[in-house]
Amino acid sequence: MKKNILYIPICYVVLLVLFTALIIGIHLIPTCWFKENVLVSARQIESEGIFRKIGNIYFLQIDNMTDCMMMNMALTADDSHPIESAMNNYYSFKTTDDGYKMMALNTIQLAEKGSESLPEHFHYGRYWQGSQVILRPLLLITNYNGIRMLNYVLMTLLLLWLLWLMVSSFGWGVSTLFIVSLLMVSAPVVPLSIQLSTCFYLMLLAALFIMYHSDIRHSPIYFFVIGALTSYFDFLTTPQLTLGIPLILLILKNQCNHPIKIIILLSFVWLMGYSLLWASKWLIAYILTGVNIMESVSESVTLRLSNVVTFHGVEINILNLTTIILEKIRWWMGIFLGIIVLVLFAVYYKYQKGIAAFYKYNWLIVITLIVPVWFVCLRNHSIQHIFFTWRAFLLPLFSMFLFIYLTLKPQKVYE
Repeated sequence: MKKNILYIPICYVVLLVLFTALIIGIHLIPTCWFKENVLVSARQIESEGIFRKIGNIYFLQIDNMTDCMMMNMALTADDSHPIESAMNNYYSFKTTDDGYKMMALNTIQLAEKGSESLPEHFHYGRYWQGSQVILRPLLLITNYNGIRMLNYVLMTLLLLWLLWLMVSSFGWGVSTLFIVSLLMVSAPVVPLSIQLSTCFYLMLLAALFIMYHSDIRHSPIYFFVIGALTSYFDFLTTPQLTLGIPLILLILKNQCNHPIKIIILLSFVWLMGYSLLWASKWLIAYILTGVNIMESVSESVTLRLSNVVTFHGVEINILNLTTIILEKIRWWMGIFLGIIVLVLFAVYYKYQKGIAAFYKYNWLIVITLIVPVWFVCLRNHSIQHIFFTWRAFLLPLFSMFLFIYLTLKPQKVYE
């Protein structure tokens, strides 16, 4: 394993060159080729609402606004200046009291009248915006509705493939718990949103890769790449899933003797890939365009680590907002607390019967902590955008379910 860690710097350079080439290359596509599909998509989003709740259920809310912003960004890009467009990621938006509620209307105006009608351009260069590598080619052939249908087909096939491998390796118990966990975070609505789908795709693809390539010696390189890909494609939605779910499968496949050490090492390597490649975007953008986005980055970091969130121009303390949110999700919290009670029961049961099985699977408790720790560190972002960040709790749910199942019936796990 130590020998393979030495290859990480080479991997970093290769990924950095690849990421840069892809994002610049994709901005060579003329925007006029997909303008009509952006127009149709923006009209659909305007009719649905930018923060659509399916059945008016809070837990079935999707993020049409960010999807519309991504299409706005694709259309705002100047294909005659692909490097500047790829590095600065401008979107066209008219500042009003209604804020981002006007995103769909602004995008319609952009598609109909051109960027001259919306002279205010804002940049989102602190992200790689790697989703543009997928979105721009898709918009050449289809609109928002077509992308959603494609999402459902592809994500369903990937999930079925993964479940088949999980059943083959671990039996029906582990696979069933994964399905239950997915349902509890309303995963069936995820394909309706481009933004929400990103980390679920990365999670499924990384999990599939680990199921076929579970050699623990090469795992540091695997997780460095997974972290890097997450920073490239994700819009800071549920990145924890791309770390935690593959980690669980890797440890289950290898039945590691020191799983907690593996978790700490691979979490660090994943975070290194995630943060290094993300920060490298800022440097590459400065080298290629001369635009220094560090001020924007610094402001964003300060905000995301703060204890205050802003809604409709009003600053609210996170503790006060958390109380409001808990009122909205009382039933879900009841289920979550019920699971904790079951975990405590499992711990008590095993201490009464013998602690061997408890010690064998206590690493799952460590993985359960990944999401809460992330939420505490990035508390502003996690709470400000709780309507989509909450789906990261797929990881602690699955971890706790597994802990109970494997602790009480360890002899039936591996077939």
